[in-house]
Formats: sequence, C-alpha cells, structure tokens
Amino acid sequence: MEEFIKTTVYKEERFKGNKKETDITVHVLEKDLDACAFIQQRLTTINTSKDANFRTVNSASLQNQKNGYFLFSCKRSGACTQRSQRAKGCKAYVSFKKRTDWLNKLVIVERLYTIHSGHDPSSSSEGHLENISQELVKHIQDLISLVVKPDTILLKSHEWSKEQGHTDLNNRAYFVTPKDIENIRTCMMRKNQQHKDDATSTSRLLEGPFKDYVIFYQPYSPQTDLVIVLQTLSMRDNLQEYGRDIVFMDATHGVNQYGFPLFTLLVRDSHGHGIPVTYIILGNEKQETLHLALEELKPTFPVPPRNMNLRRNLRCFTASLRT
Repeated sequence: MEEFIKTTVYKEERFKGNKKETDITVHVLEKDLDACAFIQQRLTTINTSKDANFRTVNSASLQNQKNGYFLFSCKRSGACTQRSQRAKGCKAYVSFKKRTDWLNKLVIVERLYTIHSGHDPSSSSEGHLENISQELVKHIQDLISLVVKPDTILLKSHEWSKEQGHTDLNNRAYFVTPKDIENIRTCMMRKNQQHKDDATSTSRLLEGPFKDYVIFYQPYSPQTDLVIVLQTLSMRDNLQEYGRDIVFMDATHGVNQYGFPLFTLLVRDSHGHGIPVTYIILGNEKQETLHLALEELKPTFPVPPRNMNLRRNLRCFTASLRT
C-alpha cells in the first residue's frame, strides 16, 4: 500500500510542473506521527549529508504554513545588494508539504533543489553562512548595553576575537560587519518590547517592579476609565511631614502621545520650595474620575489639609480631601 501511495503522489507532484532538477521524495507515515519533528529531523539529515546548510526557520508565507507547507531556503538566498556581503541570491531550497488526503496515512512530499548560485557549497571558505559565535554575540550585547558607539564596538569585537586566537578575517563567525552589529542591536530592542500594546506594558510595570509606588490602579476598559495614582516612599514621607497645612494641585495636558491629563499634588517644604507628593494620570477629565483618584489617595494624608490651592476649574474637588 505504501509503495502505491508513493508512486501515485510522486506522479501527481511531478506533473505540477516542478523543475526537472528538483528531487522529489514521498514519505508515508502513520497518521498520528508528529510531522514537524519528522521534518526537522529530515532537514538536519539533509544539512549534514549534503553540506547544504539550509535555514532552519520556515520561510513560507503564513497562508502556506496554515496549509501545511514548509520552506527552508539556502542561507545565501538573500537579495544581492551593494552593502550585502553574504547574500548571493541563491535559489537552492528544500521544502515539505503535508498531505492528509490518504486514509489513515500522513504523506509528506519533500522537494530538494540543490543547484546553488553565487557561491560554491563545497568550498569551506564560502560554502555556507557561518553563524556568529554566541560568546561574541554576548560580548557585543554587553558593549551595546554600555552605549558604546558602533564603530568602537566593531574594533573591540575584532580585538576580542584575536585574543581568542582567531586570525582568519574571512571567518564570519568571529569577525563581524557593521550590519551584524546593527542586527544584534535590533534583536535586543525587539526582546525589550515583548508586549502587544502599551496598556499591557503599563499593567506589567505597575503590577510588577513599581507595585510599591502604586496607590491605586484601575486599567482602562469599556466600563471603567483609566486611573493611576503614584506615590514613592519619599513622596509619602514628605506628605506626612508637610501636608498638614496646604496642598497644591494642578494639571498638565497633552504631555504624552495619548493626551492623558497629569495631575500633580505638591506641598511646601521648610524652605518654601514646592515638592511633588503624588502623580495622578487619568484617561479623561471627568469629575467622577478625578474624584475616585482623590478618594483612593485620602488614606495617605496624615490629616485632611487645612487648605487646598487648586486651579480655578479644579476647585470643585476640594471637598474630596477635606472630608
């Protein structure tokens, strides 16, 4: 039965007009076998036995991936540009396609096109694209974290490689280019921006490393307005010491890309200088929203202040802190 399936599928796939140089192999597996694991195993075998060094990340379109298609191109397949020293526009590839149209069997069609262009895969000097040494990547990341300039990073990375005993300047695993440094920097920035939106990032910060400074946090939802009341430990100490007589409050508008109002509460220290004791960020300027924030702030006051010095259109909230 398996031989019949292989012969039939091979004829169907060959009839679809693939290049004659493309080798087609049909694999017939059990229905419950992990297809992805099998494909990765085959890819490893091909890279090892044929010295092909295809990429290990599926570069097929999302739509094709949903349809069970896997495409792994040559590591020198990038578009040729004046600044690119590695890309050669090589058309070699290996692909796999899952077929589930055979009862109780999983069929995987493997296509292998091994005619490389722009480079010689059998040459040790240019056969494949060497990945940068992970130790060197870590060294470059440390320099980037210290805000070292790219040209200085390039020199220091070459010095580091020579100290490790590497002298072949064509060894791309240890002698990087400015583009490599830029790519490492980009990857670091992407890892630091892991959340899908700013709302998620804000929640993680306020509920994580800054939770000790949060008096009250109400995330935005269709039913509730955004309310953030922040107060550090030093702010709380200053409020306890100087917040018995008079408290000032004012609002600043449009200080961020969302246009959220920022309300700041201040007190006067022993020298008469104004020092902030609370920051309030709201999603809007509704009276009930600010009233909620002030109500949550009240327990931090030693006693209700004798006077509230407010901007004219904020005076309706004086009672919130006096009661």
